[in-house]
Amino acid sequence: MMLSTSASTLKSLRFLFLDDLACCTQLPDGLCQIPNLEFIQIRHAPAIKYIGPNFVHAQHYHHRLHRPSERLQTFPRLCKLKFLSMVEWEEWEWEGQADVQAMPFLEVLSINCCKLRCVPPGLTFHATSLRELTVIHTQCLESLGNFASVIRLNVEYSPNLVRIAEFPKLQKLSIISCSKLKLLDGVHS
Repeated sequence: MMLSTSASTLKSLRFLFLDDLACCTQLPDGLCQIPNLEFIQIRHAPAIKYIGPNFVHAQHYHHRLHRPSERLQTFPRLCKLKFLSMVEWEEWEWEGQADVQAMPFLEVLSINCCKLRCVPPGLTFHATSLRELTVIHTQCLESLGNFASVIRLNVEYSPNLVRIAEFPKLQKLSIISCSKLKLLDGVHS
């Protein structure tokens, strides 16, 4: 699925709902360039197994000319991001990059019904405003942690989750049906 080469045609778009994408195998490139996007919900995308780095910073956007002292911003106004019922989703590739500022205002992230094995390092590096994290029915997730700003964490029905660690500002924690959970570390009260 490709988005137009220019996000300028969608510059007023604030809310994006992608639903029932039965044949879609990848998310559209260029979403990160829509300047006023505040909310994204992707639901029922069973053919998506992988979300690559282009979701957060499109290559042609990343390599455009900019002043060396400037940091590129992607998803500059995104506040809420929800991935729901992406039942085959296994991998989210996103490394933290110092020259790109991604999702600086993301406050709420929901991940529901997937096979995601781990949370990408780029998310913990960039999402410094993240306050609420909800992870439900993640069958393969084994560890969750290193979110310095999260104050509310809800984890449900994640049977292989063994470790939750490094949530220093956590104020509210809800854990339901995580039968293999052994370690709760770095969660301060």
